Amino acid sequence: MMECWKKRTVLEKKSLVTLVVLVTFVIGLITLILLITEPAFCYTSSCYKASEHIHRLMNPRAKPCDNFYDFVCGNAFNNARQPNDRSPNIKILKEIISEPIGTKDVKSLQLQKLFYQSCTNLEVIDVDNDTTFANIISKLGGWPVVSGNNWNESAFDFAEFMVELREKGLQHDWFLEISVYSNRGQSIILEINVPDNANKIEEETAEAYIDLMTKSAVAFGALEDVAKSQMPEVMYFENKLVNLIEKIHNENERLYSHQPLHLITIAEVQQKWQNINWLELINHLTKKKLSDDQLVAFYVENYMPELDKLLKQTTKRTQVNYVMWKLVEAYSPFLSKRIRDMVHNYVASTNQTDLWYKDREDFCFEEAKSYFQYALEAEYLRRHVTKTKSKNIEEMMERILKEIKQHLREVNWMDENMRRAAISRLENMSYIIGGPEEMYYAEQFDKDFGVGNLEFKTSNIIQITTDIFHKALDTLYSKKYEDTNYLKYTFYELVTSQEIAFYQNFNLLWIPAGVLHDFFYDDDRPNYLNYGTMGTTIAYEMLHGLYARLFRTFTLWSNSTLENFNQAVRCLKNCSEGLPQFKEVNCGNLLETMSDYIAINLSYKAYQKLLKQSHSEKKLLDLSFSNDQLFWLAYGTSMCHLPVPELNYSRFDHMMQSFRIVGPFRNSPHFSKDFRCELGSTMNPRNKCQIL
Repeated sequence: MMECWKKRTVLEKKSLVTLVVLVTFVIGLITLILLITEPAFCYTSSCYKASEHIHRLMNPRAKPCDNFYDFVCGNAFNNARQPNDRSPNIKILKEIISEPIGTKDVKSLQLQKLFYQSCTNLEVIDVDNDTTFANIISKLGGWPVVSGNNWNESAFDFAEFMVELREKGLQHDWFLEISVYSNRGQSIILEINVPDNANKIEEETAEAYIDLMTKSAVAFGALEDVAKSQMPEVMYFENKLVNLIEKIHNENERLYSHQPLHLITIAEVQQKWQNINWLELINHLTKKKLSDDQLVAFYVENYMPELDKLLKQTTKRTQVNYVMWKLVEAYSPFLSKRIRDMVHNYVASTNQTDLWYKDREDFCFEEAKSYFQYALEAEYLRRHVTKTKSKNIEEMMERILKEIKQHLREVNWMDENMRRAAISRLENMSYIIGGPEEMYYAEQFDKDFGVGNLEFKTSNIIQITTDIFHKALDTLYSKKYEDTNYLKYTFYELVTSQEIAFYQNFNLLWIPAGVLHDFFYDDDRPNYLNYGTMGTTIAYEMLHGLYARLFRTFTLWSNSTLENFNQAVRCLKNCSEGLPQFKEVNCGNLLETMSDYIAINLSYKAYQKLLKQSHSEKKLLDLSFSNDQLFWLAYGTSMCHLPVPELNYSRFDHMMQSFRIVGPFRNSPHFSKDFRCELGSTMNPRNKCQIL
């Protein structure tokens, strides 16, 4: 090697060195360019999903300038894979609750998961063989039909029995209901009313019902001939009680329909019905120290004498047999297989629904949600809506709000008075992103709903349910309503909703966590997708809410403003003109049509201005479209009307949904430019309907 190098001339040596240096420089330069230059395509999982979603729904054989809906949604009906769940978000909630209990799970989620696991574990429930439930019944003095002559009738007192049931964490309102009325957040009002848990047993099902009660009593140890003798009396008593309750309900509707509350003091209650120590009973049930001048809502003035008469006509044995049977009936999903099968057979024979028998996991999921209100929704919110995501949505809203204000300044049909009113309302608009703020603070949220200091000492489902019910009543009776915003309870329930909404009465935009992931929105993908889907929907709801208020504020409409408006929207009244396939479209709903036509363009403008600040964005793999075109494709695919069997969409519904794409798009100058539609084509008419 050295000999070869020595034979080289000086010029050759210099040339070789120069070549090596040059090659090294070029390689280094290319490497540097690759390092500092972002790749042209987006490789995140969100981008892969978006690309697959668009590709799966669109029909590449259709021409976008002929009918964009056929182009973007043409394969929706052929390729749509429908899940069994009511919505994808329900599936996510089920996945969360089915996870193993984690040490980092918040308190409410740990308890909810334990409840769900105990509820679905039928093997453990069957091993218990109703022992836990039987022990609870025994501590209450026993089930008379089972105890036989050992049951002590003289020890039974109606009011004391209610308190005993309450202390054991069992439903206690079988003869009388003492609950809480919220009074619209002004104060806590105790309400004394008739119960609502007795069932009317029709003649055709009476024999089957008696048979079910009899077999259930025998399963708990009653002698068959004793059960056959006593349980028919229970059914007769229940029917009499139902008839009485219905009668009082009807009377109360006539007496109190004109006033929201019938308030009297506990002392006055005592005067009206002296057979019960009302103050003592209420204080025992609520665990409070109320005085007899406490106001309560009293709706049983006519009921108590009638109830007293019925109870005197009925043996105490039958009364307690009734309550114990109703407890067995209520707890039957958590009892042994023999009880579950008996109840199922009765339900099947009477054509009723028993979810817990058909799908145990669905039943336990719904029960877990019921027992631990909003715990799953709060966990869903914390997982799917980060501070960064909230901030990004806020910025999107601000950009769109800016475009709406500019639009209002440019419209010719508004006078200055209406313009100022419209802009002022926008500036005073409030919003909730994901869910109410307090749901993010897990520890305090758990305390507010009575879960903060709740502990389960066992995984036994019967004991768990009684512990929960006992704590729930403590929380209910002790809750202070003065500072409660009841609108928030609506939002707690709607956290997983997939519908953005505008609440006109509160001038509030609601963006639930349920729309802040998957195809509708994701931080980890280009903005042309997010503005096409989320941005357009936000713009629509803002405009719809604003115009709805303006349309109802008659003082803002002068004769000239009304005339100018009618002139501006004249083209909307014939919105399907030239489109024979949409001749059934109802063009009369100007509010919705206006919002559709304007929203897509304002969201597009907001995105284009953002693009100038943030420069170019990455493309989607496997889709040969520009980023501007993908904006329209994103919104289009979000509007594809996938067929869900249980909703049974009609052809008219489907056609209307398609027009919400075709109508606004063909009248947008931005769409025809981005897809290079020939002037005069279906999606680029010569005369466009633009609301100015």
